[in-house]
Amino acid sequence: TGAERTRRMTALLLVAHRLAQTHSWSPADIHTAWASNEDGKRLFALGLMQGDPQLANVEVLVDGIRASRSAFEQYHALRAAEVAVLRGEDAKAVRSAVQAELRGELRADGIDTRIGTDSDRFRTAQRVLRALED
Repeated sequence: TGAERTRRMTALLLVAHRLAQTHSWSPADIHTAWASNEDGKRLFALGLMQGDPQLANVEVLVDGIRASRSAFEQYHALRAAEVAVLRGEDAKAVRSAVQAELRGELRADGIDTRIGTDSDRFRTAQRVLRALED
């Protein structure tokens, strides 16, 4: 069921949060997990970045926001962006990705998505933009 899948994915994220704080990871590890193209590994990468903001990988964050496979994945990419330590061009790239999603700009795959103003993703996106203000 959908609820069961969400429960499993949330558990995976919590494991990644803990491992981010107890093991040594690098931004390259984040990229490798994300590039595997497997849903579980993609979520694991987002969980690691949420657990250790220093692991922020701007390419993964932008892809998770603009090319997410699900609302759940996008929400957790936004959460990772919210806590990420980003500056300069990295902050600008993530800010642009969030703004594009909020405007409902077509994605690279041609999908027109807009984050509804009544969603947790909308509220999180707004917090990301505030956190990344110039």
